[in-house]
Amino acid sequence: LLAEPMYLAAYIERIGTGTLDIIHLCKEKGLKEPDFKQEDVFKAIIWRTEAVTGEVTEGGTGEVTEGVTGEVTGEVIGEVIEEEVRRVIMVLYGETKRTEIQDALQLKHQEYFRDNYLIPSIEGGFVEMTHPDIPNHPKQKYRLTAKGLKIKEKLKKSN
Repeated sequence: LLAEPMYLAAYIERIGTGTLDIIHLCKEKGLKEPDFKQEDVFKAIIWRTEAVTGEVTEGGTGEVTEGVTGEVTGEVIGEVIEEEVRRVIMVLYGETKRTEIQDALQLKHQEYFRDNYLIPSIEGGFVEMTHPDIPNHPKQKYRLTAKGLKIKEKLKKSN
């Protein structure tokens, strides 16, 4: 009963399949099964591997995120690329407005998109702003960095 209104309000992407998919994908990738906690808010802790050693480490990124952020797609050029970041890389061509990226990904909720897709893409060094000194610039656009372009080519070849 709660999933449909959350889906219609664009707070979730799909109805009802995420948790089991995440558990299955973590096991498939040899990762520790995620921890799910219901406190004041629902929290999912998804463990990552260390890029250098391949070992699963407690704490992963050291952050607990609200909701589930996506699968780990594996190492590309020595880095673990999250599904959300991979999707941004694949839809980004030239200099693109935030709204155009969000539309291409079919995401309605601006804050969710920014927190889970755009910011991790920028922090990972895959995407950069055309006006980095003025984040709220009215003509702000985003483009792939050299690192992002290299990853995009690798991802295209693997698909």
